[in-house]
This record gives sequence, structure tokens and C-alpha cells, in this order.
Amino acid sequence: MSSPDRHSKDNSSLNNSKYMSLEDIVGVVVDREKAARKEMQSRITSIIDEKVFSLSLALAKEKKAREEDENQFYNEVQDELHNLREEIEIEKSITEENSGIPKTLTFRKTHTKTFRRNWRFS
Repeated sequence: MSSPDRHSKDNSSLNNSKYMSLEDIVGVVVDREKAARKEMQSRITSIIDEKVFSLSLALAKEKKAREEDENQFYNEVQDELHNLREEIEIEKSITEENSGIPKTLTFRKTHTKTFRRNWRFS
């Protein structure tokens, strides 16, 4: 009597072990899928982070280049204005010396799209 009971217990544990192994297999597959998904998400996140970093680096380089160009243009304009003022003063002093009558320098603004300034002696 104990022998068939033992076989039935073994049989039931065998059936449980089959189900457990199937459950284990499903659990392993699910765990692998979760791990694969996590790995894929981390790869995508790292790729996005690299792209964002490279874009922000490129943006910073462009901003620096633009600021340097603006500063260079500003300095060129300032130098040109300085040179023009010196030339105007020289011309003014030459005109005053030659005529004996002091001439005044007037400033006339023409209304164009660029608002160019025209200097003329009167």
C-alpha cells in the first residue's frame, strides 16, 4: 500500500516538476525579454545622450564663432569710424588753413533702408 502511494506522490511531484519547469521556462523567457528591453532602452538612451551632447557642442561652437565674428565686425567698424573721423579732421584743418575762414562740418542723414550717413562740408 505504501508503494502505490509513494508512486502517486512521485507521479504528482513529477507533474509539478513539469509544470514548474514550464513556469521556469516562461519566467526565464520573460526575464530575458525584460533584460533585452532594458538593454535596448539603455542603448537608445546612450545614443540619444551622445546626439544631444554633440548637438549642444556644435551649437556652442557656432555661438562662439558668431560672437567672434560679431566682435571682429564691431572692431572693424570702430576702426573704420576712427579712420574716417581722422580724415575728416585732417580735411577740415586743411580747408580752414587754405581759406582762412573756418568751415563747419555738418551732418546730414539720408533716409534710406540702411540709414547711411553722408558727411559734407558746408
